[in-house]
Formats: sequence, C-alpha cells, structure tokens
Amino acid sequence: MTVIKEFRKVNHLLQKDLADFLGVSREFISMAESGKAPLPYNHLCKLRDNDKGWDVSMFTCGVSGGDHIEQNGGRGNIGKIAGDSGEVMSLRKENEMLRAQVEELKAQNEKYWNMIERLTGK
Repeated sequence: MTVIKEFRKVNHLLQKDLADFLGVSREFISMAESGKAPLPYNHLCKLRDNDKGWDVSMFTCGVSGGDHIEQNGGRGNIGKIAGDSGEVMSLRKENEMLRAQVEELKAQNEKYWNMIERLTGK
C-alpha cells in the first residue's frame, strides 16, 4: 500500500475528498496511489501540515519502523518510502551530535560574554 493510500484509509477519506483538498482530480489520486504518477512534494507538505486534524504519522521519521519520505532528487516528487533503520539511526546520531555542538557553542558564548562584562565593567 502506498503512503498516500495509507493516509487516505487511516483518515477515512475518499479519493475525491483527497483530490478536492489538494486541488487535483480523483483520477490523479488514483494514479498516485497505484504508483503511476508521482505526488508533487508540495502536495505532501500540504497533507502533512493540514488543519483538519488528520493523522500524518505515516509521513514522519521514526514511526512504524523508521519509515520516512525522501524528496526525489530535488525534482519535487515523492521518492521512495525508506525503511532502512540503519539510515534513520545514522541521522539520529548525527542530529544528537549537532545538538551537543550547539549546546557547547552556547556555553562558550555565555562564557565569553561574562568575560567581556567583567573586563568592561558593564
């Protein structure tokens, strides 16, 4: 099942409902669900950021075994659904390292500002 079809089924939507929301034809939704037409990336973003309260968990990292969506070569189409937990774990580790670096830089920044305040008396 494609992520678009899963999204539609989980949220109890008809193809027409989804088509109306995205401003496309029902036939296009059918083609996207069958893999015959790529869903533009901006449509995915519109689904993910919807204000209808729809479940979008199938679009996020770390849900259902680490599935996530990649943009297809920057061409604005949905690429693959990747369930490579090794890739997800690698990205999480990199994220943790970057967060630690940011915290370290914040601490250094505060240290330098304190030193400047002591030197200038302000």
